[in-house]
Amino acid sequence: MKIPWYKEVITKHKKKAVISAIFLLCLALTYSIWRFGFGQSFEWVEITVISQPSIFNRLLYSALTFVSLGAVLYRLGFYQALHRFFVGMLRDWGLYKDVKNLVWWVLIGLMYSVIVPFVVDLINFIATIGYNIFNLILYLSPPVGIVLSLTLLAIVIKKNLYAKLSTV
Repeated sequence: MKIPWYKEVITKHKKKAVISAIFLLCLALTYSIWRFGFGQSFEWVEITVISQPSIFNRLLYSALTFVSLGAVLYRLGFYQALHRFFVGMLRDWGLYKDVKNLVWWVLIGLMYSVIVPFVVDLINFIATIGYNIFNLILYLSPPVGIVLSLTLLAIVIKKNLYAKLSTV
């Protein structure tokens, strides 16, 4: 069985990816120590990665409605039921088109006023939490790193001192 191309690429470039990640973490830690050295304190920052789109992006909302809410209603047979009722029973093609158009505008309005703002706010909230947690970890890294370094140094000195005392 052949390995998928993406697994092959990942295994081939695994070492480069790990080295790059380690370099970026060291760079972030250096930046954190730099900020800590100049006395900058940690502060919560609101991140807005994605801005709310304007109402004039009708094509975007129409496409989003088509692939989400419109597709769900189509699969549930809503439009077929509308067709059967207005065209099959009432024999009014114009009323069917008007009701379908009204349903479509309601779906686009729902997409504009509820769904897209919720998704954008959710993405921005996740980005804000992630950024601030990472920033807090970087802010706390210099003191924690200093304490860990001093602790390791004390352990090494203690071991060497016991080794020298036990040989005497």
